[in-house]
Amino acid sequence: MICNRAFIAVAGHLPPLLVHPDGSNELLDVPPAPPLGIGYGEVESRQFKIEDGSLFVLYTDGLVENKGQDISDGLARLRGIFGPGSPTRPLEDLCKATLDGVYSDEQRDDIALLIAFHGGLRWPLPVSVALAYLAGAGLGYLLNRSLNFRSHGAVGPQVRVYAAVVTVNYLAWILGIGAGLPALGVDYRLARIIAGACESVYMYAAMRWLVFREPRSAS
Repeated sequence: MICNRAFIAVAGHLPPLLVHPDGSNELLDVPPAPPLGIGYGEVESRQFKIEDGSLFVLYTDGLVENKGQDISDGLARLRGIFGPGSPTRPLEDLCKATLDGVYSDEQRDDIALLIAFHGGLRWPLPVSVALAYLAGAGLGYLLNRSLNFRSHGAVGPQVRVYAAVVTVNYLAWILGIGAGLPALGVDYRLARIIAGACESVYMYAAMRWLVFREPRSAS
């Protein structure tokens, strides 16, 4: 899942149920494909926008279908469980409600259920990304200073240069390339590879010759 967007493919299973933060839900329209390892049909993925506070419900057909019940009735029951208020309920309670009475039916197939919650801390995405990037940048400075370059220079000047380096890195490579290329239609996987390659070369060069450069000895 990238920037609140999920790329979903279905191989031999029913479509996932997406539960929005307000309790409305929908069965995602994903093209069906044969199970992995069976046949030669193409597996096609689709992209969906996912809001913070949403639930994903993944399941096998044994949960919603048996010999005495039409699958549409089982899907209606499933959607009814994940109504208003469900995104704020504990996941364990939702699992119990979904499986209530199901295992007593001997006519059902094997059952598997997975419920995932997106956005556990309910922080806005920009805040989450910024905090994660700052934490990673701080750890990167400490590890490079102590283990990689073994620098003994003054921390203050190094931190000021490092702050400028990571700011340029974030704007140029992570946002400019990593997010900019997909916005222009480039496959997000290729964009991340390009951004990662550029970032690694840039960060090493900046660390080596700007942040932790050795002071010139007086002649």
